[in-house]
Amino acid sequence: MAKKNSRIVQPSTPPADTTTKRKGRPAGSLREIFVVCAGLYEVDGEIQLGSEKFHVVLDKDATDVQLMAAGKKMFQERFSVEPSSVMGPFFERKGKSGYVKKRDSVRIDTDDIQMSGKSAKGVYNGWNVSINYLSNRDDVAFIMFKNEVSPGDKTKAKPPAKPVLLKSITNIA
Repeated sequence: MAKKNSRIVQPSTPPADTTTKRKGRPAGSLREIFVVCAGLYEVDGEIQLGSEKFHVVLDKDATDVQLMAAGKKMFQERFSVEPSSVMGPFFERKGKSGYVKKRDSVRIDTDDIQMSGKSAKGVYNGWNVSINYLSNRDDVAFIMFKNEVSPGDKTKAKPPAKPVLLKSITNIA
């Protein structure tokens, strides 16, 4: 007996999960690449130093030599002189600029806090604070927050007491 219109049905693959978010840049996007060039050029008979960061856009398979050549070409177009120094390629950093903010709070084990008995008043991050000096550390004080120096419309909750570096406290009296 012959089969009529028989088809073999392949099981379908489940659709890709589009609900999960990926970290980082979107798939297929290229990272920002830049080259730094520097060289001497002349303006009105005066020699000046030109240094600039050039964003280079090439395909993802470009070599370092091709990226540096593209940056060198951009420098020549901008300053009409060949750069004496070409550095790169570099990638743009995610987030904020490259400087690192140092913390003004200090981690001290609660068993190591020994008050000296001396106290003062001062201002820390827009708050009037009571300063209690420590006997075992000269550069650190334990502060307790009192009230805001210039309160706004909304009242803020008092931050918890903590040890901080003395150099970060202003108007010590």
